[in-house]
Formats: sequence, C-alpha cells, structure tokens
Amino acid sequence: MTSRKSLSPPPGLRLSLTLLTGLLLASTVGCGLTSPQREVDYYKQQLQLSEDRGRRMELELADLERRSQQWSIENASAREELAAMRRELANLEAEAATPEDLGETVAIVPAATPDDLDLLELAEIDGVEVSRGVDDEIRLTLQDQILFPAGSVKIRKDGEQAILRIAETLGTRFGGCEIRIEGHTDSTPPRRVRDRYPTNWELSTARACVVLRELLDSGVVDPTSVVATGYGDQRPIDTNETKEGRSRNRRVEVIVLDH
Repeated sequence: MTSRKSLSPPPGLRLSLTLLTGLLLASTVGCGLTSPQREVDYYKQQLQLSEDRGRRMELELADLERRSQQWSIENASAREELAAMRRELANLEAEAATPEDLGETVAIVPAATPDDLDLLELAEIDGVEVSRGVDDEIRLTLQDQILFPAGSVKIRKDGEQAILRIAETLGTRFGGCEIRIEGHTDSTPPRRVRDRYPTNWELSTARACVVLRELLDSGVVDPTSVVATGYGDQRPIDTNETKEGRSRNRRVEVIVLDH
C-alpha cells in the first residue's frame, strides 16, 4: 500500500496564521476591557450636559421672576398715576363749574379807594414799607439804610428824597389828619454821639425830630397836626441778636391817624 503523507501548511503560512490568531485574541481582549469605560465617559458627558441645562434654566427662571416683579411695580405705579389724574380732572371740573351750578352768589370786589391808591403810591418809594395797623392807621416805616448812618442823626441824601415824596402825599391826600412820628433803635448803646445822646431814648427822639423837621421844611405838611416821639429800643420788630434784626429795629415810623 502506498503510505499517506500528513497534510500540514507550509512554515510561512503557519507563521501568518499564528500572528492573525494572536491579533484576533488581543482585539477581543481589548474590546472587552475598554467598552465599559467608554460607557462611563458617555454617561458622565450626558450628566454634565444635563447639569449645564439645569443651570441655564435656573438663570432664566430667576430673570423671569425679576421681570415679573418689575412689571408688578410698574403696573402699581401706573394705577396710582391714573388715580391722581382722575382726581386732578375732578378738581378742574369743580373749578370750572359756574356759580349757578354751585348755587352761590358771585362776590363783587369793591373798587379801590383813594386811600388804597395813596398806599400804592407810597409803597413805590425806595426804602419805605407801607402797612395798616390794628386801628386802620397807615404806617410808613423808613429803614435806617436810607435815613441815618450808624450813631448819627444826619439824614442821608436818599432819606431826604424819600421824606420829600412822603410829605407831598401827606400834604395833598391826608391834609387835616394827625401824623405821629416815632423813632426806634436797636439795643446797642450810642457810642459816637454819647456826649449829646447818652441813651437810645435821646437818640431815637432826636431822629424822630429830624424827620419831623424835614416834613415841615417841605411846606406842605400842617405843623399843628404833627408830633414826634422816641421809644429807644423798647419796641423792636425783630431780634437784636443778629445784624439783620438790629438793622430792622433801627427805623423811623410815620403814622397817619384819623384818615
């Protein structure tokens, strides 16, 4: 019988098959080791994305809440403004109503009297304040800025002009009325003229007499209707603690009675 020879691959082929088998085994083992790690990385990535989306949603929610609060405030302000406009409109409608609508009688304002016109004319004199007293007397207050320098009884030029204008009005509009001239000082004792006027009583009386003489020198004031007196610092109209207050207290007042 013929002997059968065993079939075996050539040496080169056996080497190739061995290498291929090794590679397949290595691949299989590698895949088995890395597949779970890839899944863990994947889920970690998805978790990170979810957390990022959650943070963005929280920020958007906070912004919505802030805008909602702002809208509420603006709406409340708008309602208040609308209510105020309605109240103002109601007031305007009430003011626009005619006296007949209100059932009232229209008050007739009396025409200005000659005395009122005279007061307006006197009030136009610089440095002169005009007022009415409790007994309806007319009181003309001449401040020391236009009358006398500090501690002096000599009238300034502006004071002479003011007294002349007063005299013209008194002589033509208030003839026959009693006129009283009162001198007043602040609480500071006299210094420059202490020899002649030891106290404010003498100084205030002297200043009142100087104004009286100026009125009489105008030639339009009746000498029998004029009297002068001084009150020193006993009738202040302001505080003596400030420069402005003392300035207001230093004054001469021309008072028209029985007009």
